[in-house]
Amino acid sequence: MLPRLLPASVLSGACRIGTRIYAAIRPRRFAIVRRNLAALALPGDPALVARRNFSEFGRKLAALWRFEAGLPVDDIARDGSGWEHFSAAVASGRGVLLVTPHLGNWEFGGPLLARKGVRPLVLTAAEPGAGFTELRRDSRGRHGIETLVVGRDPFAFVEVMKRLQDGGVVALLVDRPQSGTAVTVGFRGRPFEASIAAAELARA
Repeated sequence: MLPRLLPASVLSGACRIGTRIYAAIRPRRFAIVRRNLAALALPGDPALVARRNFSEFGRKLAALWRFEAGLPVDDIARDGSGWEHFSAAVASGRGVLLVTPHLGNWEFGGPLLARKGVRPLVLTAAEPGAGFTELRRDSRGRHGIETLVVGRDPFAFVEVMKRLQDGGVVALLVDRPQSGTAVTVGFRGRPFEASIAAAELARA
């Protein structure tokens, strides 16, 4: 597997070149990204911002593949500030629900929490490719992180509620809702389809 054979810097550089080539040979895809980023009113020329976005996505892929190959990510998943708030929430014993969209390398949140002695339950939809669901479950499992695939087991929600009631930590991504479980919310003045799971779990 390439992530194990290539140095991290070489893999990252190759992935960045690959995503730039993809943007060049798929102009319609590039135009979609450019249009979406322009709608966010980010500073700078939209085309340059879009090119940088593709390049940074290449770096993200390289880091993710190293993680999925079982390589250490301590040099990538670094501590930030504000941990005292999270620690206080965990210490309350009421359960903690971590909610994030698909932005950045969200997979590194698990190892970062594991270093703090926290083993979250990660909720995920089935991945759109053969073997990807199991691959990501196994890569998280190396860090002692459990994965629960929602949508397959009608009683999965009960397990999640029990975990929270027992004071555990549950993490989910809010921007990939299951069919029939979406609610339209606003994001920077535009409609956004979000999962209602976070609100339902917080209320339970």
